[in-house]
Amino acid sequence: MFEKAIDRAEEAEELKQRVNNLIDGITYSVFVYASRGLFERDKLTFTAQMTIQVLTMSGDIDPTELEFLLRYPVITNVYSPVDFLSHTSWGGIKVRVAFMQPSIETEQVLYSPLFTRKLVAIIAKHKRQTKYPEGNVRWPPRVLPPSESR
Repeated sequence: MFEKAIDRAEEAEELKQRVNNLIDGITYSVFVYASRGLFERDKLTFTAQMTIQVLTMSGDIDPTELEFLLRYPVITNVYSPVDFLSHTSWGGIKVRVAFMQPSIETEQVLYSPLFTRKLVAIIAKHKRQTKYPEGNVRWPPRVLPPSESR
């Protein structure tokens, strides 16, 4: 397997580039070889684990973002200001903001400028949409002319 990966790796003049090409080729060969022996239901899990490991080793993934993705920590006893987000989801959003702004206390995590603007926009849009109910209610209500109001 490794000899085939070495043969298939792209040639390069510089030693560093050749080593990177060999690492990429061997990593791909190991992935294909290992995937053959897995059940279909396990292939997605293996692919995710291998992808996370490759990204971590190359430094392309932020460790705090990976921790948030894997553990999904939440702040308990918070209440969502909108009905389309559960209280647990809102607690997770507050923790994510805390990761972005670690110096801010937990109760005031929503004061991250970029994230706060997005959250305020989402909440405001939701309030506008729920102001005008859908369904059998006609909104805005049709104003009848004086001749039809009787």
